[in-house]
Amino acid sequence: MPEATSTIDTQPVTAYQEDAFELLLKPENQEALRVIVEQLPKLASVLRLFGKLYDAAEEILSDGATLGAVEELVKEKTSPVMAKYRALTDAYREAKVRAEHDRTQFSVFGVLRLLKDPVVQENLRLISAFLAVQSERKAAESTGR
Repeated sequence: MPEATSTIDTQPVTAYQEDAFELLLKPENQEALRVIVEQLPKLASVLRLFGKLYDAAEEILSDGATLGAVEELVKEKTSPVMAKYRALTDAYREAKVRAEHDRTQFSVFGVLRLLKDPVVQENLRLISAFLAVQSERKAAESTGR
């Protein structure tokens, strides 16, 4: 046993070790170390929780059946939104094609006739309400700053 002690004592001290010893002599570093040591039980419990979370995530990600079930659940929950999105994009594409082929000249009376259309009225109300909401938000944002 004395030989091991003498071997440790005879090893040269590196510059890195000297820097570490100098840092340990500073009171603010000693206080920081004391705080870290006091918080170790809390850190240990947090690390245990993260370990359990990691193990569970690893198990789920490596299990094909679980991933398949998650995929099906996501598809089930997002399918109504995706269906509405597809219908909207299809309607937009169809309207765009029709508008490109339509060479109708609109007169003032033609526009007035269009304004009576219930679909146009509904969408004008929607646009008006949307613009009002945007205006209110912009006013609230400018007064909030």
